[in-house]
Amino acid sequence: MGVGLIAYAISAVALLGFGSLRWYSNPTHQQTVKVAGLVGAFDFGRPIKDNEEAFRKASEEAGRQMLERSAQAASAGAKIVFWQEAALPLLRADEPRFLAVAADYARAKQIYLGVSLFVLPAEFPRKWAENKIVWLNPKGDRVIDYAKAHPTPAEAVVPGQEVIQSVGFSDTRLASVICFDMDFPSLLRQAGSQQVGLLCVPANDNRAITPYHARITAFRAIEQGLTVVRATGNGLSVAYSFTGRELAALTCFDNTEGRLLADVPLQHRATLFTMVGDAAVGACTLGLVLLLAIAFLNTRQSTRVKASEALHAE
Repeated sequence: MGVGLIAYAISAVALLGFGSLRWYSNPTHQQTVKVAGLVGAFDFGRPIKDNEEAFRKASEEAGRQMLERSAQAASAGAKIVFWQEAALPLLRADEPRFLAVAADYARAKQIYLGVSLFVLPAEFPRKWAENKIVWLNPKGDRVIDYAKAHPTPAEAVVPGQEVIQSVGFSDTRLASVICFDMDFPSLLRQAGSQQVGLLCVPANDNRAITPYHARITAFRAIEQGLTVVRATGNGLSVAYSFTGRELAALTCFDNTEGRLLADVPLQHRATLFTMVGDAAVGACTLGLVLLLAIAFLNTRQSTRVKASEALHAE
């Protein structure tokens, strides 16, 4: 028992001590960037099958408003602007034209612009939609086209590939996943392996899971050693540093502006999880099995000894 307690105490002190060192060892002169996450989705009542032209006009107006809001965020100092999950529903045939207009805004404002789209085929919902984010750089080039890899069971969405795309930004890399993707650490390991320093996450929640779902983001930031900014419709938008510190927060239920604006650090920090993943969990499981086996064998041995002693006593 004494040896077990000592081993536990050493492990606990090592883990807590290492965590404390990382928490308090923030660089004093780290580079930062201002990021804006825009929230506020548009509900068109899905009038595609009833009136496609009315849907197209509503989509064009919604797109214009989101781009204007993006320009305003850039005027407020944001160098990176992105939208909440499925901020703009639009027809697949209209996607190229809209992205061309969005590229003009990115060039004019010299920003990285992440437009979150819900791309609908004309046959929707018989044919499922694509839930994606497209990133445009300050030259207007399309540098990331990422579709949600893990839709929830209720979404009529075609799953994207489980491949995180990243692009160079300053001295680090920028990447995105979408909402429920953040619940899959094995997918997020790609971001850590690519030394991504900033992960921008379009999301959409509801009151029942607010703020709990957003808080999971802090675990991913710590695991992967990166800054996470989550722009969330119907929930909590939040920014976390690679140590899990909350840098900014916005709850859309009590905020009419619908814009999370945060200065966030641009730095990737190597972590054990990015190198070994769940191997540590496997090692702990194996250790538990071995300890249980040893305890079982010791119990059997003790039982045999006691039985032998009792037999000799007779």
